[in-house]
Amino acid sequence: MKSAQVFTCPSNPAGGWLAMDGQFTISYGANGHDQYNTPIRSIGGGRGVTSLAAINAPAQCILITESNAGWSEMNMDGCWDWFDHNNASMPCGIFAGHMGNTNFIFADGHVKPMKPNATASLNPPLNMWAIDGPNVLPFGGDGGANMMHQLNEITKYYAR
Repeated sequence: MKSAQVFTCPSNPAGGWLAMDGQFTISYGANGHDQYNTPIRSIGGGRGVTSLAAINAPAQCILITESNAGWSEMNMDGCWDWFDHNNASMPCGIFAGHMGNTNFIFADGHVKPMKPNATASLNPPLNMWAIDGPNVLPFGGDGGANMMHQLNEITKYYAR
């Protein structure tokens, strides 16, 4: 690549900040969590990427999302709150600044703008973050309730 600017969304106010790796600006986060069936996770003690063949429905599995977070992975179980009422300047981990939509890159390579809360559902079960999805419950020991709460809060924040 001739320019690292492709990693910066010009609409994202956090896009001017360097991520924790110190190399790229904050704009995007990979769908990854070591505990859950996400495309990017720890495999056998090392970092790994799930093969395309191992993803149940690549056209319905999120690989990358727009982000305001300083880490490279967008953890989807609520272990870090994506919506922080105490941070008025940047309360959301997911950036949905395109008329309330986030651009999601799916494992098959297509990009689709969606409301954050359209990516998961409790009833009927929907989880576009899971490699064994999409017809599985959202992540979390609480049956996905916190994940849905976080996605709904982010969606409401950007709707105002």
